[in-house]
Amino acid sequence: MRIETRCAKARADATLGVALPNEPFPNLNDRASIKKIIREMIIGSYLMLAGCVVAAALVVGALWWWLG
Repeated sequence: MRIETRCAKARADATLGVALPNEPFPNLNDRASIKKIIREMIIGSYLMLAGCVVAAALVVGALWWWLG
């Protein structure tokens, strides 16, 4: 089922009393930008995981030195 957004927008614009723009609505969530966001989130989670591993290794090393 296809919804005609232009017709719905024309009705909403007429109701609000504003003019219907001629240019298409900008689509900011394209595939490339979403993939970039996901890639950055994955990199960030690996960096956080690496930080936790380093912190745990430092705690174990400090306890080994202190108790050993």
